Amino acid sequence: VNGAGTSLTGTTPAGTAGNATVAVTTPGGTTNVPGGYTYALPAPTATFLFPNTGTAAGGDSFTIGGTNLTGASVTFNGVAATSIVVNGGGTSLTGTTPAGTPGNAPVIITTPTGTTTVPGGY
Repeated sequence: VNGAGTSLTGTTPAGTAGNATVAVTTPGGTTNVPGGYTYALPAPTATFLFPNTGTAAGGDSFTIGGTNLTGASVTFNGVAATSIVVNGGGTSLTGTTPAGTPGNAPVIITTPTGTTTVPGGY
């Protein structure tokens, strides 16, 4: 608490995603902070892409493993993959590659909580 008693600093405990009530208690009583505090989901991570090569014509099935993949879209060299399905735990997704040019293509995953690049590309 600052010297004037008008602000305080604290550390949040672990919580689940979403809004949480913040209550401040003093000898004079308890009040809730307007708006509370919002716990955000962590950004996605990608740990593998299988297979990591395919045809330039596209249409190849792929799987990406990671964390926090719920709501993901995937691009290969900036072109959207199709038929994206994320498992219930948000730890893997499957989809179909778009057509592309021969050579390594960066693979980018975008979710409501952030973006990540798949190591090694495709």
